[in-house]
Amino acid sequence: MLLLQLRRSLCKVVSFNKPLFNLYSSAKTTPASDKDDIDFRKPHTAVLFGDTVVCWHPDPEFPYEHSRPIDLKALKKAEGVVFSSQILESDKLRPKKGPSNSELREIFYTVPQQFVLRPREDRLYGVSAPIPKRK
Repeated sequence: MLLLQLRRSLCKVVSFNKPLFNLYSSAKTTPASDKDDIDFRKPHTAVLFGDTVVCWHPDPEFPYEHSRPIDLKALKKAEGVVFSSQILESDKLRPKKGPSNSELREIFYTVPQQFVLRPREDRLYGVSAPIPKRK
């Protein structure tokens, strides 16, 4: 009904007696009719040759399931359960840690200081030149 009223007003505003055509998505042109057989769920384009183009773009259908509110409490509970199960699975898949310092000492027959990690700065300061004093 809206499109029919729009067609009539276009003919009055433009004041030309040219035929008004519907241009559908299949690029076919058919003469406009005053019947109420227009499907407003599909996009329509009304063209007055050489003068005015009017387009109708309906809103896409949105499923009801996506429009319901989200229960945040249930979501938090579900996330907590999944999260704890993910942690347990990741711990099982994680490789075991290597041998301890005492085990390495027994394997290689060395002192334990060789297997203690030191920060990079400690190693660099140990081999670098002394810091000069300022005057």
